[in-house]
Amino acid sequence: MLVFLYGNDTFRSNEKINALRKDFLNENTSNASSSVFDFSESSSFEELYPILMREGLFSSKKLVIVKNIINDSDKSVQNKMFEHLENNKLSDDIILIFWEKGEPRKNNKLFKLLLSKSENKNFEKLSGMQLTDWIKKEFKNRKVDIGNQALNKLVNFVGDDLFQMKNEIDKLSNFSGEQSINEKDIDLIVKSKVEANIFETIEAIGNSDKKKALELFQNQLEQGDDPFYIFSMYIYQFRNLLKIGSFYFDGINDKAIIAKETKLHPFVVQKGLYQLNNFSLKKLKIIYRQFEDIDSDVKTGKLGIEEAILTFIVKFDSLEY
Repeated sequence: MLVFLYGNDTFRSNEKINALRKDFLNENTSNASSSVFDFSESSSFEELYPILMREGLFSSKKLVIVKNIINDSDKSVQNKMFEHLENNKLSDDIILIFWEKGEPRKNNKLFKLLLSKSENKNFEKLSGMQLTDWIKKEFKNRKVDIGNQALNKLVNFVGDDLFQMKNEIDKLSNFSGEQSINEKDIDLIVKSKVEANIFETIEAIGNSDKKKALELFQNQLEQGDDPFYIFSMYIYQFRNLLKIGSFYFDGINDKAIIAKETKLHPFVVQKGLYQLNNFSLKKLKIIYRQFEDIDSDVKTGKLGIEEAILTFIVKFDSLEY
């Protein structure tokens, strides 16, 4: 049996491998072996070949998983595997699974051969209803309900990264105690990818790194993040920096004192203190006033939100501080 799993959704393709391995071991409780050869690490064709060829009267059932031979091995290794699959009938005792992260080049001859000879599946990233249905199913498996508004916020925070999504679902389920998840739970428990990106953007602004700030903003748009939400996070972060800065620039850098006085979480204060190394109080105030002007221009229709943010990023290093 020959199986080929590939695609950008490595979470689900890995889950499929784990399910196939579990079924194999359950069905073959004795006289069976399972092995993995990952060509992104230190595997070689010379190690793999004897296992593929080993047969005999008392041969065991074998599950052999070959990872990243297309992405991470050289042409000579791929040619050897191509020739082996072309010229040798796969033993009935072997389940041979090929796994690739991402989508290999369509003109790669080993890729084309695997597509023609195997049971194969391209695991594409989930989006839209497919993604929300997957999330609902994961919560249902944990006997937890999630409201539609909370679900939408969770997707907005995490996106299509199923590795992080599963971690957040586990945390939310444990927190809820089999009760329904609401928006406040999402705000309290989930670490927003948007916020992490905003943190990097603020650093780039503080370092006058216009190129990086533009790249981060474009990445957020490509991931489907709402530009109005992105802008609101800019305002939120700089408002917090102003609150923390009013103490920091007066010589107070004890995060416990600042957290108590500003009513901000100590972790937020700690991150803010780190970022303030790249700002002056005057610079913070000028940037914040710039945001107020942008907000006014967008609300009155003078500028679109994306255009306004791009203009700010392009010109922030030329503001007079």
